[in-house]
Amino acid sequence: MIAIVWKNNEQTETVAKPVFSENGVDFTEISEKDATDYKENFRKENFWYHSADVDMLSREEAATIAASLVKWSLENNLITPDEANKIKADVEAYFKEELVKLRTREQLNDDSQNKFREALYNIAENI
Repeated sequence: MIAIVWKNNEQTETVAKPVFSENGVDFTEISEKDATDYKENFRKENFWYHSADVDMLSREEAATIAASLVKWSLENNLITPDEANKIKADVEAYFKEELVKLRTREQLNDDSQNKFREALYNIAENI
């Protein structure tokens, strides 16, 4: 769920709606009455994340992705511990950058099907 809070004038029709439409994202604008429950916890820690916090979570996820990618190969003796460390570091660095890039929905779909797979193959190939 994404919440947009306008600082001054509400700009849903002129700003948010075109961006959501262009990227194929359905959205529902809620009334003041329906927003009451959300407003109670909107500024509370661990309920909502600001954009910089989402980027931080993505960078943390890069480490999780990297660890899970090398785990199976390492456990099955397909790579050495040194190779695993190198691959893990390179994959983590790659995803720390890639996961925070702004993309359209089409770009993200294309990247997830092709670009990411090719990048991971190249990382593993170059150890």
